[in-house]
Amino acid sequence: MTAIVSGAAYRRICAKMCANVLVMAAVVTVAGCAASNTTSVKPSTMTAPKSVVVTGQAEPADNYKTPDGYPDLSRPLTAANKQMSNDDAKKQEDTLSSLAAKRKKGLISETEYNKRVEEFRKLGQTQ
Repeated sequence: MTAIVSGAAYRRICAKMCANVLVMAAVVTVAGCAASNTTSVKPSTMTAPKSVVVTGQAEPADNYKTPDGYPDLSRPLTAANKQMSNDDAKKQEDTLSSLAAKRKKGLISETEYNKRVEEFRKLGQTQ
């Protein structure tokens, strides 16, 4: 059985619900502001980020500017390092998958597995 509510009563109920929602939103906002991290970092303890310099492989930035100084977007950008091809990625994925399968089956020891993974990591850092 449903109760029939008059229009005025319905508006009062809606107004109370809206007021409750606004109060809850204000409480959540104030709680969020009070919980924010306010610790300050002294400038003397902050260090500058380390810069990475790539030389010999990338083109100078001036090659990508028009004579009037604006960037030239008609030329393709080149990477600083040679990018891995899809075939190389597939070969590496297959090698790592077979290595993981051998480890799971117990065909290679944990130390041999870790040794090979470390070799792959060193290879990834040099390329």
